[in-house]
Amino acid sequence: MVIKILKSIRKVSGGLLVVPLILSAIINTFFSEIFQIGNPTTAFFASFMRQP
Repeated sequence: MVIKILKSIRKVSGGLLVVPLILSAIINTFFSEIFQIGNPTTAFFASFMRQP
């Protein structure tokens, strides 16, 4: 299973970097709440971005 995934990722130029980058960008676009773990920095920027 792992070998098949690695072989398919290596078919793309720079796949070991580009494929996870694109997957995380898609996840962050549609499900951005997943990455908000809840540390003080996240709370600071979340409250900072809500202010008009």
